[in-house]
Amino acid sequence: TELIKRISDSEQRRLYQLLISKELGDKTPSQLLRRMKQLLGDHTLPDVIFKQIFLKRLPATTQVILASTKESATVDKLAEIADRITEAANPFSTMAPISSTNPFAASSDSLELLELRALLAQQAAQIQTLSAQLQGLL
Repeated sequence: TELIKRISDSEQRRLYQLLISKELGDKTPSQLLRRMKQLLGDHTLPDVIFKQIFLKRLPATTQVILASTKESATVDKLAEIADRITEAANPFSTMAPISSTNPFAASSDSLELLELRALLAQQAAQIQTLSAQLQGLL
């Protein structure tokens, strides 16, 4: 009976950790989802609830961007999209390979990419502002 009690306590601890664990941190959304599924173990939650728990762990700007697709997409697809959003929002999080060309000579493609990233960051900030204003109205 002691073994059963320990297993039961361990399962309760994992479920509790799933429900109260912190935000994304330094993990990618896909890594966070894998960890959440691991914590869930053999237990099941309705997809809608599990999806909500997952989305609440993501940054607010990512939540806003995913709001239009969260109804129709699976949680795995949302994690994949969130990975791409995170990657686009943090372009310098991965190291670029060292190039033998002049590092100060920017190509038109890289300038265009920088402009697009800046525009994306600006739009994400606008979305976050509008979301905060909308929450204030509700």
